[in-house]
Amino acid sequence: MTRGFARTPIVALVTCRAARGLDEDMPPLLTALEAAGARAAIVDWDDDGVDWARFDLALLRSAWDYTERLPQFLTWVERTAAVTLLLNPPPVVRWNSDKHYLRALDGAGVPVVPTMFLEAGVEPLPVLEQFLAHDRCAEVVVKPAVGAGSRDARRHARADIDEILAHLRPLLAAGRSMMLQPYLESVDREGETDLIRDAAGGPRVLELEITEPSLFFAYADAAPRFVAAALGRLASSREGH
Repeated sequence: MTRGFARTPIVALVTCRAARGLDEDMPPLLTALEAAGARAAIVDWDDDGVDWARFDLALLRSAWDYTERLPQFLTWVERTAAVTLLLNPPPVVRWNSDKHYLRALDGAGVPVVPTMFLEAGVEPLPVLEQFLAHDRCAEVVVKPAVGAGSRDARRHARADIDEILAHLRPLLAAGRSMMLQPYLESVDREGETDLIRDAAGGPRVLELEITEPSLFFAYADAAPRFVAAALGRLASSREGH
């Protein structure tokens, strides 16, 4: 029995079928949960046969296909949070699932990669011209506001206007919101992490992956601390009731 709990906590590690066996965080996380005295199960978020109420805690880990079915996923988030403790909670997931949150970060004074949004259905040329007039970058990154990895994202030379428009127009016509960002050359030298460097060497936030973050437990012994924090949240939520 886990310290502070009347019975063994049962934890759902939320994934998707496409991510099975690919999430490197899962093995050390399972080991840490077992060491902490919790029981864990790896569960697909869209499995209709799952009774989420049987879990004390549901941890979003690798639901990587949510960007392709965002309305369905957000409905699941609200439904699941109503019957168990979901981490992260619905307000955080809703906010973080669409990269328009970069506007909020920028407005709060956080140094983000300069971003211009194009909303679904707009003609992209005027927005693209405005972006290029404002930013002298050699390459432009075009990607969806709701997306993960490199799906529908691409780098273009700033002079390739027709190519950029050909990339944008079908996605905008399909109801997608898109983003324009400068490609920061520091990525070629230092790689891409949670922070990247601008031309002056200052840190810039590219994005925040807090819906289902990869925490690199396989490379640092942090899984026990994560489990302690998660079970601490569970204990606090029970005390609050």
